Amino acid sequence: MGAMEKYLVLGASGVVGRNLMARLGDKVALATYHSRPVPGAVRFDLGKDSLDTVLSAAQGATGAFLLLGMTNIDACHTRQAEARKINVDAILDLAKALADMGVKPVFTSTDYVFGGNRGGYREEDQPDPITAYGAFKAEVEKDLMETVGNYAVARLSRVIGAQRGDGSLFDGWMDAIENNEPIHSADDQIFSPIFATDAVEALVWLADSGANGLYNVCGPEAWSRYGLCAKFCDKVSALGKPVPQILRCKINGMGLKAIRPLDTSMSSSKLSRASGIKLMGADEMMERFLRSCGHGAPLAV
Repeated sequence: MGAMEKYLVLGASGVVGRNLMARLGDKVALATYHSRPVPGAVRFDLGKDSLDTVLSAAQGATGAFLLLGMTNIDACHTRQAEARKINVDAILDLAKALADMGVKPVFTSTDYVFGGNRGGYREEDQPDPITAYGAFKAEVEKDLMETVGNYAVARLSRVIGAQRGDGSLFDGWMDAIENNEPIHSADDQIFSPIFATDAVEALVWLADSGANGLYNVCGPEAWSRYGLCAKFCDKVSALGKPVPQILRCKINGMGLKAIRPLDTSMSSSKLSRASGIKLMGADEMMERFLRSCGHGAPLAV
């Protein structure tokens, strides 16, 4: 990054946003949050507030990370009109206004743009979403491709947080382990998990390079939720800590309001070739997370 480059982190309260803030440091010209306050960020409601707050801070910025929106999949299903207004209309208005100012929008999409009937998806595969959340993301992807010259789409898979207390997948499992509570884990939901720090490096590369268009931002391995959980528990057990029972279940038998796609695993080969970023596999993600918890580095299982 050049010395004068500045970035907007719009939606900084999640795992990706917080890690981006830490990565960029004083290069953050503006950070926003909606319901969960973040130190140094300003509250911004994409569905209600004027874009002026963002656009006034965008003067002189080079890139903007669009992490904000309605992200609860069941809420998008039950409140589709409201969700579409935010996740499509407002996002596109914001992205186009930023692009008109010469600020490159980096939009975070999702593996849920796919129906999940086969996995191994590449960038050239046509979206076929079965959730409203995925359909809204796919619509934004298409519109940006057709109307904005300088942009990037980061199609994220499940992002694994890098530390305790961040509310991500490993953190939830550690809560269950420490409380000796059984873990319900779907054996039919498959994805390509990516460590938060890798996701952030990919996003910064997309903003800072000449890269344009769509990139799958995911890890190099496909895992079922159950398989990943079992491996995580094996890692913890290798440290001499007791682990609870893992209860197999089916993702669409858990009382969710919106049906989930089953296999949304993706290929990250385009990103790896273009950026040179070495993406972590599950072993390294788990060992880094456990070291952050003060448990040392377990033996590979």
